[in-house]
Amino acid sequence: MAIENVLSWLSKHHPKGIDLSTFEGRFFAQKGVYVLKALGYKGVKKYNFSLYIKGPYCSELADDYYALNVKDPKEKWPPSSDIPEEYGKIINHAFEKDKEFLETVATLHSIYESNKGVSIEKIKAQCEYIKPKSKEYIEEAWKFLKENNIIVTLT
Repeated sequence: MAIENVLSWLSKHHPKGIDLSTFEGRFFAQKGVYVLKALGYKGVKKYNFSLYIKGPYCSELADDYYALNVKDPKEKWPPSSDIPEEYGKIINHAFEKDKEFLETVATLHSIYESNKGVSIEKIKAQCEYIKPKSKEYIEEAWKFLKENNIIVTLT
């Protein structure tokens, strides 16, 4: 499925929609695509994210949504139909929280993926070190990742 349909799907699942003409809208697009990739959705597997100021960021994704030159993708394209329904519930839950929660979820996951075998406490400490504001969200974000099987650990 094309990225415009994925972005339309994400916009449909955001309480206010995603306005790609704003920083906040692009933030939710980046983190939404990141979470979909973390969940295993193959329609976004080509996007490679690296940690940046506001969590995982993909410049290729940014290029793609800027090229669309549209404010709200759901007004122009139909949402992806191949994204599992249960992903919608997960995305809705993440989007309903504030931006710092979503940023912490994505950052924690990114650190976890880059540090397999490292203790959970060290992963959480690294997240807090690079994003001090994440401290109040770390436990809830970790729980969100585990409950939604975005990460699987033995502990």
